[in-house]
Amino acid sequence: MLARAEAMLERDKNHPAILIWSCGNESYGGKTLWEMSEYFRNTDPSRLVHYEGIFWNREYPATSDMESQMYTPVADIKKFLAEHPEKPFIMCEYSHAMGNSNGGITDYTEYAYEEPLYQGGFIWDYIDHGIAVTSPDGKPGFAYGGDFGDRPTDREFCVDGLVLPDRRNTPKMDAVKAAYAPLKITLTDTEAVIENRNLFTDLNAYDLVFASSVNGKPERRAVLRADCKPGGTEHIPFPFALPEAGLACMTVTAIQRAALPGIPAGYEAALGQVWHNYAVARLTLPAPQLVEMDCNIGVKGKGFEYIFGRGKGLVSIRYNGVQLLDDTVRPNFWRAPTNNDEGCAEPFAFAFWKTAGLYARCDNLTTETKGEFVIARANYTLPDGQTLPIDFAIDGAGRCDITMTWQGTRTELPEFGLLFPLRRELTEVSYLGLGPRETTADRTAGGKMGAWNYNVRQDFAQNTPVYPQECGSRTGVYSAAVTGSGLNIGISFAGDGMTFSALPYTPHELENARHLYELPRDDNKTVVRCAAFQRGVGGDNSWGAKPHADACFAVEKGTSFRFTIQK
Repeated sequence: MLARAEAMLERDKNHPAILIWSCGNESYGGKTLWEMSEYFRNTDPSRLVHYEGIFWNREYPATSDMESQMYTPVADIKKFLAEHPEKPFIMCEYSHAMGNSNGGITDYTEYAYEEPLYQGGFIWDYIDHGIAVTSPDGKPGFAYGGDFGDRPTDREFCVDGLVLPDRRNTPKMDAVKAAYAPLKITLTDTEAVIENRNLFTDLNAYDLVFASSVNGKPERRAVLRADCKPGGTEHIPFPFALPEAGLACMTVTAIQRAALPGIPAGYEAALGQVWHNYAVARLTLPAPQLVEMDCNIGVKGKGFEYIFGRGKGLVSIRYNGVQLLDDTVRPNFWRAPTNNDEGCAEPFAFAFWKTAGLYARCDNLTTETKGEFVIARANYTLPDGQTLPIDFAIDGAGRCDITMTWQGTRTELPEFGLLFPLRRELTEVSYLGLGPRETTADRTAGGKMGAWNYNVRQDFAQNTPVYPQECGSRTGVYSAAVTGSGLNIGISFAGDGMTFSALPYTPHELENARHLYELPRDDNKTVVRCAAFQRGVGGDNSWGAKPHADACFAVEKGTSFRFTIQK
């Protein structure tokens, strides 16, 4: 082992990228490893020595110049440093990037600025290790463990990177970029507070672009510069007021002024935002027509028609005579499990909720005309017997305010919302919310509030993990319109910062596939889900860690979720 250490040092000693010598990885401890560390120090005293194995064997603590651990929760790092402040602390592996992951990463990165002894860490891993193959359907794909008849196997455990095997960035990288930004920009309603986290670069190396918008449309823009030494903080008043209409947003971006090695001029290094959503007055019209039949109840007006099936709920939405639904709207409490979910047995813990919405029964349907609304109440019974009323309040313009209210006791859920199976032509999404790509409850960093659009099938094809699982959600959504070629109408959804997703598949179809080629065709339907929340994806590790507490959501008696659909 000492000969190998000598060979490595002689090979790499003149490379400036080598900052720390390592005695190895996951090899426990012992005297030989300590002797290796001493060889490094004596031969090259200009560099530090690292070895994570002393965490498991403290017999030779001097082997490593730093405390090094893997996948330790932030709370445990804080506890360790409070009791053992002798050495700086790094995470030689953290934020396991397997599948849809890296939730909660900012809890780690922000702690590095709170505690000098905590020196940060290294994300595992940069790249998925899938192997390019021709899939059984004849299309290009990626294989992983077990696909070659190999047993035993860790299966998809090798696809654990921030980028896909073909080097495409995933939405996880958006969050990592934000977490590692050299500036922290925090906005109040009147000023930007900019913390310069660079070690050597002044704030004047960036153009500070202030831009206001209303409903995603640009209003005003100004470019400022300011001096602020590394480690300092600068307060900069807004050059113009934050608007007070619609979804009013102020965005401040730091743009690299001069090109540097690896960083082009014009690169967006950091951003901060503040926004407020101002209510818009609704036009009051006479209530729509209510038509009661033996098997169905209809609500209709100029350019719209809703049909509720007795025993089924909302079965038809027609705008301008065009049917938009592919199947019945139903409550949904499930999202496809991620690799992290499977690692901590959450599919087992939440198994009931997989079928609760799928097999919920509409036992009672009532209607009443109240002012300018016709209100249809669908009372659902879940398989365990508890009830869930969902109100559909429809006005004369065809707007349908939907409110679902929890009647049971306090319960953690993967998701709380409604699922709309839409017809296959509806593939174009335009929305106001965090974007332009996927964000999750515990991975909003890197998302920018604004107006975005995407194609449902293309977005899934470009950003889905190698191993199918929950993906494609957008958080902080205030409105979303889904349209399609060949149709002269679409459907809009509006909520107060809700979670929204539009995918070619249901959560159950995603869950049933282990490879992308096992999924059904992507042109059968578009599945829209509007939810009060969706459980975070987690990421501390993929073998037991749950999402952080602030991304685990529960409902209790009286919890309600309200949003609106309209043409």
